[in-house]
Amino acid sequence: RVLGDEHPETLKSINSMGLLLTNEGKYNEAMPYFAEALETRRSNHGNEHPDTLDSINNMGQLLEFLGQFDEALPYYTEAVEGRRRVLGNEDPDTLKSINNLGNLLRQQGRYDEAMPYFVETIETRRRDLGDTHPDTLGSINLMGVLLHRQGKYDEALPYYTEALEGNRRVLGNNHPETLNSLSNMGRLFKSKRRYDEAFPYYSEALEGYRRVLGREHPNTLILVNNMGRLLEDQGRFDEAMPYYTEALEASQRTLGNEHPDTLKIISNMGWLHKRQGNYEAALPFFTKALEGYRKVLGDEHPDTLVSINALIKLYDAWDKPKQALQCRAMLEAIEAKKAETTEPAVP
Repeated sequence: RVLGDEHPETLKSINSMGLLLTNEGKYNEAMPYFAEALETRRSNHGNEHPDTLDSINNMGQLLEFLGQFDEALPYYTEAVEGRRRVLGNEDPDTLKSINNLGNLLRQQGRYDEAMPYFVETIETRRRDLGDTHPDTLGSINLMGVLLHRQGKYDEALPYYTEALEGNRRVLGNNHPETLNSLSNMGRLFKSKRRYDEAFPYYSEALEGYRRVLGREHPNTLILVNNMGRLLEDQGRFDEAMPYYTEALEASQRTLGNEHPDTLKIISNMGWLHKRQGNYEAALPFFTKALEGYRKVLGDEHPDTLVSINALIKLYDAWDKPKQALQCRAMLEAIEAKKAETTEPAVP
């Protein structure tokens, strides 16, 4: 009221409110604050003012958290290009945007494109900030995530280990970044089928998330889902079900039915029913997950392809060859289209 809606300090407060809500996992509530700050800053300061670029980056991150990856990409791209030009390649804010862009590409399944962004941020942060700075540790952790997602488990482990040990020492055991590192370490051991080693990491992370972030924060729900998957992989189906149910109901309520995190839980529910031999119960979960992935992430995203394969395995086990054949044809068509788009042009 005293300074006016367009005063820089007012906009700083509006942006801060958006950040607070984002950190609390209240993404839809954060949107109008970020939108107002960005629109006013563009109008008053231009597209390349540091405050405008900060708002552009924040809008990209919010859209990423909402699972709207295609919508987030132009914001992150604009922020990286603008900050490189205005602030330089090694400015902390530039590196933050580079890191964000790399992580978005990773989530889109564009692993080879993500890698150089992660390499750049790790090398620069190690040199400028040191190995144990929180920003450096964040980049190290993301490199582990990328390698893990590519199935390079042995290469991912030293990155995860360095990030976890550094975060414990620098930030403490209850900091969200430390809890994220614990969760990633548990996920890696689960991927390597070393379930007994994964369990204590997941347990410590889940207890910490519930205490620090709350039971319905998106990060908490991801870990609730992962704990269900771990129990399922150990054959403890009855113990897994309540975790999946809790995660699914809360994720649908807080993130919506088509958010990638919600779709992953839906898919996991399908797998649980399939492993129990309840094929009819599994079908609607697999179908809903596939429809959502195709709509939100596109046909060629790795999660979409995994969902098609899940249906193939379901129909094979169910002795429904006609439906399995249709899914195989869908998969072959997508792979053929993908090959066409990546094949170099003939001169």
